[in-house]
Amino acid sequence: MHTVNEKNHPSLIVQSSFEFSYLADAHDGGIEDIVFNVKTSRLASVGNGVAQVWNVGKEGCLTKVTPPLHTRLIARKAFFCDDGASVLICYLESHKM
Repeated sequence: MHTVNEKNHPSLIVQSSFEFSYLADAHDGGIEDIVFNVKTSRLASVGNGVAQVWNVGKEGCLTKVTPPLHTRLIARKAFFCDDGASVLICYLESHKM
């Protein structure tokens, strides 16, 4: 067994100005795509084939703008357009993969 630590891999030490802000139970499965729009402070996420849109508060808290967008299609990718006023969700054509 090999242990990775700062003595044998000093390049793995990462200095960051980021700190933990908020934990949200957003999707049933893993997150497949996540995009943020600076102009509107909105975040769009795709997970488990379902898309959601969120407002990001000043403290980093998330509140849902829309309920989960369930369809018979499988969502895979999200894009903001129209200066953040619209969200484009890309879906698979069928449930067969």
